[in-house]
Amino acid sequence: MEVEIISIKAIKPSYTTHHHHRHKTFKLSLLDQRVPPVYGGAVLFYGPSRNSDNIFSEFSKKSQHLQRSLSKTLVQFYPLAGSLKDDIFIDCNDEGACFIEAQIGCKLKDFLGKPDHELLNHLTPITDSKKAKFPNSLLLVQVTLFSCGGMSIAVFPSHKIADATSMGTFMQSWTAVNRNDRSKFVLPEFIEGSCLSRREFPNWNIEMPSEKQSTRRPVFCASKIASLKGATSQHRPSKVEVVLALIVRRAIAVSRASRLLSGKPFGRSVLFHFVNFRSKLVPPLPGNRMGNIIWSIPVVFEEDEMELNKMVGNISRSLLNFYNEDVNKFQGDELYEAMCKSLKEKRKILENSVNTYVCSSLCKISFYGVDFGWGKPLWVTSPNNARNKIVLLDTKCGDGVEAWVTLEEQEMARFERDEEILAYASLNPSVFCNSSRL
Repeated sequence: MEVEIISIKAIKPSYTTHHHHRHKTFKLSLLDQRVPPVYGGAVLFYGPSRNSDNIFSEFSKKSQHLQRSLSKTLVQFYPLAGSLKDDIFIDCNDEGACFIEAQIGCKLKDFLGKPDHELLNHLTPITDSKKAKFPNSLLLVQVTLFSCGGMSIAVFPSHKIADATSMGTFMQSWTAVNRNDRSKFVLPEFIEGSCLSRREFPNWNIEMPSEKQSTRRPVFCASKIASLKGATSQHRPSKVEVVLALIVRRAIAVSRASRLLSGKPFGRSVLFHFVNFRSKLVPPLPGNRMGNIIWSIPVVFEEDEMELNKMVGNISRSLLNFYNEDVNKFQGDELYEAMCKSLKEKRKILENSVNTYVCSSLCKISFYGVDFGWGKPLWVTSPNNARNKIVLLDTKCGDGVEAWVTLEEQEMARFERDEEILAYASLNPSVFCNSSRL
């Protein structure tokens, strides 16, 4: 099944930026400057309209309405309609967001019955061939029509200006405009960086091996998460902590087995866990603060400390240490020094680690409340394609966790058959949806 591109266009703000803002050059914060110019986002799936005889006409109406409301929303979210300059500035030139219309020859219920990761990638706008017409766009959107009349909406802002929380704020405001419910519009808060030129940081990059990789989707229901929590003596661990600990524990185990077979030595591993720290600052930052208010917390796992209980405790302590000792240094005059110190520590950890894993959690971001006016989404997901990357999301009921895990191909072959993973997770289960709408 192939995804056919119908159109690619730029959606500009309905009013020019210079009418509302004095400066057209937006300076990125130091935290934003450190983020590579990649795109991150989510794909939301909606069932077909109940009373539509012509699915193409209905899709066209919805798409046109989305484009008009996006144009209005971009007036307040104006940096998303600009262009990145030198990785530290945004030229608020109103070039617009890249908006892609597409269609696919399969029914939504068939896709949701067993989501295919490769096909899911084609429902996103992040491939170079799709955004080549507008290569400088900081916001990519793709709406895709299924043969039954259902549709997916993929929203991928540049990570240079938006983390997952920022994306949630934008989507809440866009849907409010689309529903003509301005009372639900969240006015964003963009704070420019204080630096006028590039600041130098210690060289620190996570370089993953380039072998073939494979991605799987384990889903943990609430009862299995409760069992996991019961298997640890830690005081009230979160669902993210226990699920993440299990995934990393088994990923390390299959990696160790592969290295032993090839005669390679093993040692300690490290997890870089990205956290949103808006609410942890004193005073806390509002949820509508745009940009990257995130940092990766290193969690080191020694080779002889792979018990689940110890790994959960290690993750919990690492996060608490950051919140209690370091987080308030990540603002104001101390920010640059705090970032440099942390980056140097991470580089030292990387040099002495065999395996490196990265986790991004989108849990607690209410994507299932994103209603454009035709109901809430049947499924929300965020595909992952990066080696040794783990992405976590809430399930629709809110109590479970859906994960996307990408490992080296041979390691994944062991991971997906791992008894401990299969004891607590279902691999790529059917997405629960209201069949009457499909």
